[in-house]
Amino acid sequence: MAKNDNAELAELLRANIEASNRTTHAVRAIVRFVFLQLTITTVSPGYSLTVQAIYAFIVVLAIYLIDHPKLLPAAKTKRMNIAVDFVETDQAALLAKVHEILGKKVLQVETRSIVVTPPSMKLDVKYSER
Repeated sequence: MAKNDNAELAELLRANIEASNRTTHAVRAIVRFVFLQLTITTVSPGYSLTVQAIYAFIVVLAIYLIDHPKLLPAAKTKRMNIAVDFVETDQAALLAKVHEILGKKVLQVETRSIVVTPPSMKLDVKYSER
């Protein structure tokens, strides 16, 4: 029963990480496009100083809103490099073990290196404080 629960939890976590990564990339692409359009419009000589000032204000406001910690909680993710004294090749089991070690919500684990004797791994961990 516990093994089945762990498998379901690992699958849900994997799906959540994939969805989060897609969202992050989509948001970054949209923000880049908007900033590029506003920058081009702002520096174009065909617009009056008033219109350019309004566009510049929009850019500054957008930067403030995007960087505000209460509006985008994704900014609360952190990265750390850790070395562990075991080798685990199954991604779901590795996520569960790292979560157990850190006691934090682990979003992503990337293996940097594996040593067989003695068994150890170097990991790049992306986690959330929540």
